[in-house]
Amino acid sequence: MSQPQSARGRVDVSDLLAPSHHGTSANSDVVDTWAGKVTRLKALHPWAKAFLVVAMLEILIVVALTIQRMAIISYPFTDDSRADMTYAVVLLINAVFSCYYAVHGCLRERKTEVAAFVVASLTVTIYVVYQYAFNPPNTDPDYESNWHISREIRFILICIFEPMALALAFLTQRHFGWVEYKTVGANVDYMRLHRDYSMYVTFLKFDMQIQLSLVVLSLFSRLELDAEMGIDMAAVVVVLITMIVGWLAVQSENRSAMIFVAISSVITLAYDVYTIYKFSSSSNDASSFARYAILAAASFAILIRLVLFFFIRRVVSNFGQGLKSMLHKRSHHQRPASEEDPLIRPSYY
Repeated sequence: MSQPQSARGRVDVSDLLAPSHHGTSANSDVVDTWAGKVTRLKALHPWAKAFLVVAMLEILIVVALTIQRMAIISYPFTDDSRADMTYAVVLLINAVFSCYYAVHGCLRERKTEVAAFVVASLTVTIYVVYQYAFNPPNTDPDYESNWHISREIRFILICIFEPMALALAFLTQRHFGWVEYKTVGANVDYMRLHRDYSMYVTFLKFDMQIQLSLVVLSLFSRLELDAEMGIDMAAVVVVLITMIVGWLAVQSENRSAMIFVAISSVITLAYDVYTIYKFSSSSNDASSFARYAILAAASFAILIRLVLFFFIRRVVSNFGQGLKSMLHKRSHHQRPASEEDPLIRPSYY
């Protein structure tokens, strides 16, 4: 007769709430790194592996064809080539962030970063479709002929890969939860604290992405150097410092550093408002499409900044409630009962 389960060891209620997971060994699926717990590549769900393959292929195609586009742009710039260079740089910025969101979002199992990938990749897709469908031919025949074929190839490949990436992103995030469980357990309060933390960190990165794109648009919209370029460059420095200090501050639960993040965010918000005021003027010499792109980016940056303010308040109010020790604890310090009792070890899902 088999031994009763009660005699084999106590079953913790929190383990019954643990998300299911795949793999041959629950102990080796998640590893500790300096940035926190991450899923091993070999332990990723098949949907996540497929998503990463499609996303990386899509990003590589965009980057390769965009660099090819930049290579044929000659100096001095014409109005057309200046616009092409501007949007090529913005496209590369978004491609880099998309790559980061896809990889880091899967390894850390963060739904917010997968969602950020979706927004970033859709932004790239919208631009590619717009350029193919509405961008008028360049006035230089040689310049246009060199780019025409590449533009069609990029449009066709994006239309193939983007729907696949979006569908796989949706399927992938449905299986997230194991890394969070390994980090904070199944305690509902700790899970809420961890999700506030994840949202704050994601919006901090997303804010940097949109701010860098806005600065590039603003810089390249000028037909000549002027004193306002200094404001744009200062905005880049402020955004980078805010990102670094903001991440370190929430890791150490440093309230003084978070006050600095809030103040620097107000400064960047003022820059966004000033940008809207400057480019909404009919006297501005930027092209109409560039003006609309800058106004849209600045408006979106303000929206992201306001959401970031909300999560700054949330994470600061969560300081001192135990999340800091959970984020930095090592796996061998505390082993969930699911690793000790094979009867309740999460199975393949």
